[in-house]
Amino acid sequence: MFYIFASFFYIMSNIDFATITMSNETGSEYQVNNGYVGGIYNGAISLLPYGILNKSVVGSHFAMLQNNENGIAGFPFNLKYQMPLSEGDFASGNFFAGSYVWHNEGKIKIANSKQNFYTLYNEILQLGIDILQLQNEVFSILETLTVVTGTPGASSPLDPSIASQISAKKEEIAGKITTLQEKKQALAELLF
Repeated sequence: MFYIFASFFYIMSNIDFATITMSNETGSEYQVNNGYVGGIYNGAISLLPYGILNKSVVGSHFAMLQNNENGIAGFPFNLKYQMPLSEGDFASGNFFAGSYVWHNEGKIKIANSKQNFYTLYNEILQLGIDILQLQNEVFSILETLTVVTGTPGASSPLDPSIASQISAKKEEIAGKITTLQEKKQALAELLF
């Protein structure tokens, strides 16, 4: 038992961090650069749990075990694209592309960019329909008004409740337009 612990401690104390600068066809080997002169290593082997494959994005990090006569092996990871997790959470997926499986408090959420795209697109379409409906409601209110010619200085024939209805609709339209802009921005960020 002590030998296993000592071996693990030795390995962990000899980890160097590098950046992936190139990968082969399958992503099983990488070129990594640890930032030192002569610190570019070709053929760094990617260690992953059995049954898991990935091809890390160039620019990702690489936890590199100490270089020895057997070459370099390490664990590719990418801090930039990882989602924030709460205690007990677990997530796996391609965070760069926005596709992942997320385990949280016994619940499993599956998300992907395609799903997010259609969700946002449908929300944008619905907001457009809602705004058009509100504008039609304002025009319907305005159609109820009749032109009354009165003597100068007489009180306005406009019912105050009609003005407040129009103002309320205007505020609702403005809120929907703000939400619409936010959804369009989110969609642009998803696509580009």
